[in-house]
Amino acid sequence: MHLATAAQGDVAIDDIRIVCSEEATGFCKCKEGYVLSDNGDCVPDMMTVIRQNDATQHMVAFLEQAGIADTLAGDDDFTMFLPSSAAAAAMDNATAAYLLADANRDTLRAVLGYHIVRGRVNAGDISNNMRLSTLLTTPACY
Repeated sequence: MHLATAAQGDVAIDDIRIVCSEEATGFCKCKEGYVLSDNGDCVPDMMTVIRQNDATQHMVAFLEQAGIADTLAGDDDFTMFLPSSAAAAAMDNATAAYLLADANRDTLRAVLGYHIVRGRVNAGDISNNMRLSTLLTTPACY
């Protein structure tokens, strides 16, 4: 780790993140794919986590094609209900090709949009028929 002194505080830089003290946060910017957390740490945004996780990499092409990847690369909190790698592998090639076709982008966006809710939601917090605001801003029951 390298330590440098900023005009108003300390900044610690390593190969994964930049950690800013409270005084220095106005001067800190995270590298691409990371966002500044409330406590001054640079943490991976949701798309970075999805790309780096073997269990969710199968979703990258779908999220990019749907035009949702840029939204998830921001610093807003979202919760995603994703199919497992095994479930995604069970999808036949024709269905995947259909969803990934440019002409079906709106359909793909709608399907994925119902699997992404705004804010942080833990599985234990979900009750029957709980209404959550989805990425499409349409409440959905879970």
